[in-house]
Amino acid sequence: SGLPAAPLSPPTTRQPQKSQLAPPGALQGMLPCWERALEAIRASVSIPACKDGSDSTGVLLMRFEAVSRWKGAGRGPRRPIIRPMNGPSPVTCVTTLVSSIVAGHEDGNIFVWDATGVSARPIHQFSAHKAPIGCMTVFSALDCIVTGGGAMTRAEAISDSVLSVWTCSKFELQQTVPLHGARARVVSPLEVYYEEGKGKMSKDTKPCLVVSTDTRQQRLLQLLRIEGPTA
Repeated sequence: SGLPAAPLSPPTTRQPQKSQLAPPGALQGMLPCWERALEAIRASVSIPACKDGSDSTGVLLMRFEAVSRWKGAGRGPRRPIIRPMNGPSPVTCVTTLVSSIVAGHEDGNIFVWDATGVSARPIHQFSAHKAPIGCMTVFSALDCIVTGGGAMTRAEAISDSVLSVWTCSKFELQQTVPLHGARARVVSPLEVYYEEGKGKMSKDTKPCLVVSTDTRQQRLLQLLRIEGPTA
């Protein structure tokens, strides 16, 4: 363009002023808790020197594992604590959620396992029934899990002949449906349609369950309506 080029000057490094520097230890409170714990572990671990006298570099490996949030004794009746297990208990029924597997056992306990493989331990565990878990299903319409007690004795039929409704998010007991001594064999969600007229079918918006039960005298197929979870 005909204009003389401006001479290039060497880059300069701007030094921070003393007022801008944080005092030693001031950033310690800004670090997350796990970083402070990691620094404390590093400071307390002594790394032995190599045999040839050279400096050694240590590598600290830490593994984080998901654990159950529902082990406390203050959970209340809506989150019953798991019953003691004297030995292995057979799995009687299984259902699946988005990223977990729910297994019901013969001793009435339910274990929820992580299906992604992050943890080898159950992420939830609770006691659903005093009798064996006879049936279980996911009720997507209300975001709940419905379990039925499979009574084996007369005493279990009197005390635990119920359907229990649990929330999928916190596994809290929302309500119980009495079966009056009958044993629940199968429980499944059901879509009900009705005729509006002129051959037009419409879906019933109220969620329903179909339950197959039996007693010593008879076998029944019951249609139930389950209300939504309460606060």
